[in-house]
Amino acid sequence: FTMLRAQISLIRSELWASSFLILMLGIIGARLFERVGIFTMIAPLVAAGCVSAVYGRDNDQAYELMLSTPVSKAQVLLSRLVLVFGYNLILFLTGLLFINSMLDSPMTTSLLGEWLAPMAFLSSLALMLSVSIGTSQSVLVTYVLWISSQLVFDPAIMPEFSRNFAPLAQFMNMTGLLYLLSVLLLLLTLAFVRKPLLGLSKQNMQV
Repeated sequence: FTMLRAQISLIRSELWASSFLILMLGIIGARLFERVGIFTMIAPLVAAGCVSAVYGRDNDQAYELMLSTPVSKAQVLLSRLVLVFGYNLILFLTGLLFINSMLDSPMTTSLLGEWLAPMAFLSSLALMLSVSIGTSQSVLVTYVLWISSQLVFDPAIMPEFSRNFAPLAQFMNMTGLLYLLSVLLLLLTLAFVRKPLLGLSKQNMQV
């Protein structure tokens, strides 16, 4: 809990406000069009985008200072992930309950799985790509994957596109597999972060 409290002030402040703002826009859109799917489609995108910006040289002004401290880098990353992902999860569960009450539609386990499993998978993938190749590339890859899988469900928009990417849509509906891959991606990310930087290792050897 001490680590979690310490990391709150180090996470980019705009992440908290942007998640809440998009939540409100999603609620308004779902209410206007009377479709819960509008809200559940944006949840994985927001979570993945926020998670991709929780760690790394591009996202942490005190990154170099953190590298010189004895605190575990994997522990720092995990703490920030818990804070940001948990915050988004609470926001969207609250929003989903609110929307369901407005539209008078019952919340089901299948409805939760439609966005919770992809949200976990895309967030884990975004985090791994962010620490390995960069935040911008991470956001691009995860957004393209999710948006492509959702466009498949409306063949009237792009018939040829729908046929080619149908397997991707099926993959995004495999709840159990997505949860398993989320855990594996997170473990890979933590293992990657635990590796010392070459430059830092040389400096320590010289000292």
